Amino acid sequence: MNINARHYVVFGATGNTGQELAKKTIFAALLNTDIVFPSIDEVTLLTDLTDKDEIVDFFLTKGPHTVVLKLGAQGAYIADAHQRHIIPPVTTTPVDSTGAGDAFAGAFLAAYSQGLNLADCGARAAYVAAVTISGYGAIDPIPRLG
Repeated sequence: MNINARHYVVFGATGNTGQELAKKTIFAALLNTDIVFPSIDEVTLLTDLTDKDEIVDFFLTKGPHTVVLKLGAQGAYIADAHQRHIIPPVTTTPVDSTGAGDAFAGAFLAAYSQGLNLADCGARAAYVAAVTISGYGAIDPIPRLG
């Protein structure tokens, strides 16, 4: 499966500055997005939604066909129109969370491009995020394929 960079969105923290502009920009981008990776905190800030099923339903009506809701230490919730999966976190000793979300999204997309199902993509992504936070820095702790 080929993944074009135009077809997924990884949310970044928006803060309180420019929140309305952030909403408008993100929601417009969703129209051309296949997979979206919001965090529960970011979604709550942007939409006031807190229930994971409501969040998934909201995003599935905005354009993406797959929603990968990052729940931090609680794992992830992955859904499309036909299935929903709770992905438990992988136990680790956190040292530095820098880059964990990006490592999670990258691992998910790598697995997705290899044709893995959503649950397996999520499990691989959770593993990579756990390994990433067990070391210092955003790049060095990321496990490599091969």
